[in-house]
Amino acid sequence: MNIKDIAKKAGVSPATVSYVLNGKNKTSLATREKILAIIKEEGYEFNGAARDLKKQKSQIIAICLESLHGSFFNELIDGIEERAIGRNYNFIVATSYGEEKSSAYKILNERRVDGAIILAPRLSDEFLLSIADKNISLVTLDRQLHHPRICNILLNNRSGIYDAVSHLKNTGIKRIGYVNGIENHYDTIERQAAFNEALVLNSLNYDDSIVFPGNFDQESGIAAGLELLKQPQLPEAMLCANDETAIGLIHVLQEAGIKIPKQISIIGFDDIILSRYIQPTLSTISHPKQELGALAVDSLLALIAKQSVNDQILTTHFISRHSSR
Repeated sequence: MNIKDIAKKAGVSPATVSYVLNGKNKTSLATREKILAIIKEEGYEFNGAARDLKKQKSQIIAICLESLHGSFFNELIDGIEERAIGRNYNFIVATSYGEEKSSAYKILNERRVDGAIILAPRLSDEFLLSIADKNISLVTLDRQLHHPRICNILLNNRSGIYDAVSHLKNTGIKRIGYVNGIENHYDTIERQAAFNEALVLNSLNYDDSIVFPGNFDQESGIAAGLELLKQPQLPEAMLCANDETAIGLIHVLQEAGIKIPKQISIIGFDDIILSRYIQPTLSTISHPKQELGALAVDSLLALIAKQSVNDQILTTHFISRHSSR
């Protein structure tokens, strides 16, 4: 049966049936119940795709990520999922792996969604701006773009890093190293700059022999740790661009018999769930990942509704645990 058949059987107009199917309160309770009973009796299935085609909306948003690996992404997706479902939106997750052949690129380029939340450095600024020009709303979590269809939600990386370096200085530590994140990534640049500034503010020296490249993963921490073990003397502390890196660093140092934090303090960034359960528990710089996800959904749906949305910056703060003095 189609909507016209249901309307004829119920003795109402097709528009009335449509109101009921779309959840609009424009009919009496008795009429609504009568229509729903016929729908159930006839086994009618509502064609959401046809409705979306007519509305030119999919009621779907995309989450475009660098990868699906890591606790950070899991916690972020949890926040997005809870808020999206609460706002009657579905979502799909896509990665930027493969660049122009990636699922994220195809989904955005073919306009399969109403909007997207972006945390995927491989998607270029130029590409995202071209997508926004096609009237697809975007919320970016990893860069600053200026476009009426784009909202940027970023972290204040400096506040947490300043606190962490000050904490180390106050415990008597003077020689602090650093493991970086993905090259040219917004947060990598911001966190490296914050680390450099924090050293200056605390009258500490920058030592490039204990500053290492990274990729926001455990392998980066392992590689940095192996390099540290070759040096005649360990730094008193290491700050890492994220918790995954810090966990890799802790692992390789402990394997070599280094006692943490007695011989070296380790600090991460993100406060992923695992950081609270490794031994020693990881000192880290925390920010509200689930709140970030929820805020991203709210901002994106406001853009889709053509409402005015302001960029936002979320604070970060240092959490002292057992991996630092």
